[in-house]
Amino acid sequence: MSNYTYNSSKIGKFEKNQSLENKYLVYTPKHQAKAGIYWNKKYLNTSLSAIYKGDQFSDDENSLLLGKYITFDLQITKEFKNHYCISLSIQDLLDNQQMETDLYLSPGRIINLKITAHI
Repeated sequence: MSNYTYNSSKIGKFEKNQSLENKYLVYTPKHQAKAGIYWNKKYLNTSLSAIYKGDQFSDDENSLLLGKYITFDLQITKEFKNHYCISLSIQDLLDNQQMETDLYLSPGRIINLKITAHI
């Protein structure tokens, strides 16, 4: 699985604040991509994905730039006895914290363990 997005979001005509005309929208990277591999077997499913987010501006004047980054996510799921499932998912596997906005830092690695029963 993979996808790529190109986004060129420039402000056209804006009569209320003409200084913003021809500036890029904040927090809108030009390039984003995601790619993943999946390995599915009868009782064990595994996925590893990479998410890329390109440079993006964090102010209306387009003078502050948040850098590009890549993160990796992992998920392992095991089904047993046809009714139960245990799943481990790790977002940002390498704990690569990034600035999401000019004020907020991403949470870094997040680990979730889920147990479900299908009765």
